[in-house]
Amino acid sequence: TSPRSPPCCVSLKALSSQRWLRTTSTFTRRSGFTICQVQPRRYLKKLPLQANFYPMPVMAYIQDAQKRLTLHTAQALGVSSLKDGQLEVILDRRLMQDDNRGLGQGLKDNKRTCNRFRLLLERRTVGSEVQDSHSTSYPSLLSHLTSMYLNAPALALPVARTQL
Repeated sequence: TSPRSPPCCVSLKALSSQRWLRTTSTFTRRSGFTICQVQPRRYLKKLPLQANFYPMPVMAYIQDAQKRLTLHTAQALGVSSLKDGQLEVILDRRLMQDDNRGLGQGLKDNKRTCNRFRLLLERRTVGSEVQDSHSTSYPSLLSHLTSMYLNAPALALPVARTQL
């Protein structure tokens, strides 16, 4: 990679060009603290682009009747599904003007940050139906474990043995 390009770019657009995942909603967690509620987010054409991005504290997924694609993150970011089968993530933002939060100027000196992600593709079982119309959805147990591994990894501590 060149010095100006990001060290790692993952494009889900190549996967969605074959239309292997058809969905109209993105699902994101309401906060990083709730155990399992995930809220559907819809793309609304009448709103500006920035209004269609939602917070992604720990995970977001898109799904259809057969598959679910979950993106897990170790840091809060913005996410949207602007087109069918796509998941767009905002990694960083630049402010060209003051946001009235104390700096008094736009933020133009962004620093590189380390972002950690896990991408999980799951088959949906026959018993689980698409929940686009429901007010909440629930990630799988594997998805919970992936999120916990990424955000709260186990800490192994050495134990000193004492002789009796």
